[in-house]
Amino acid sequence: MIQILPAEIAHAMTAPFFRRIVAVLGLSVTVGASAAAPVPPAPGQYEMHGPGIASLTITRGEDGGMRFSMESVGGNGHSCSVDGSLVGALGTAGGEDGADACKIDFKVGASSIDVISRSENCRAYCGARASFDGTYWLPEPGCRSDERDRQNQAFTGLYRKKQYVQAYALLKKQFDRCSAFFSWLEIDDKRNDLALTAFHLGRPGECRDLLGKTFAAGHPDLEALRNALPPTDLDAYQPIAESTWFNLKLCGGAPAKAVRRG
Repeated sequence: MIQILPAEIAHAMTAPFFRRIVAVLGLSVTVGASAAAPVPPAPGQYEMHGPGIASLTITRGEDGGMRFSMESVGGNGHSCSVDGSLVGALGTAGGEDGADACKIDFKVGASSIDVISRSENCRAYCGARASFDGTYWLPEPGCRSDERDRQNQAFTGLYRKKQYVQAYALLKKQFDRCSAFFSWLEIDDKRNDLALTAFHLGRPGECRDLLGKTFAAGHPDLEALRNALPPTDLDAYQPIAESTWFNLKLCGGAPAKAVRRG
């Protein structure tokens, strides 16, 4: 039996004949190769789709090190707040090597990042009804929360000047492009604003259709809301519900003065 020594194998693999065979067969030979490292997330501001509220910010420091911070709001006002360092696609909060450290995986997609906490240590950064795990998306231009805030201010200015055509166009564009990022509170608030503006444009049917999609439309009084929502959520939603109930009467033809919050 012929014994081939490791040195002879290494020499054979570098020989011209071997290289030609590899090229013809479309093969590749890798010695000591390991799986590709996970792609690190790029700096930017990411947001989770509604109905909840969650944001992720990735930054690069002057020293070149990567940092992350996340904020989220869950049921009944419970929230999460966590920040830490990023090495590759692994985030760490609460100390690099400590037993209490929260380790977080950041899995990068085409336009999103999946955030997955590795251990129960991460629960220390959240209330009982909140979590920061989930998919965060890079909003298209004009849809980040700060950009929406500026658009909302512009809408209010146009509305108060009774420039209803321009106000409606501005808010409708935001609603159509960005509503995936609205919280359950924001989406019903915007429906009220659009509905009331449509009423002023002489379109009461559209007003009723918009308001009919709200949570308040299916819960016609405060008692019904109390039975449907936990206390903190009720406190946050009640002003929106009261505007909805009033505006439904307005758009149904009942004599009333239009009321808009804010």
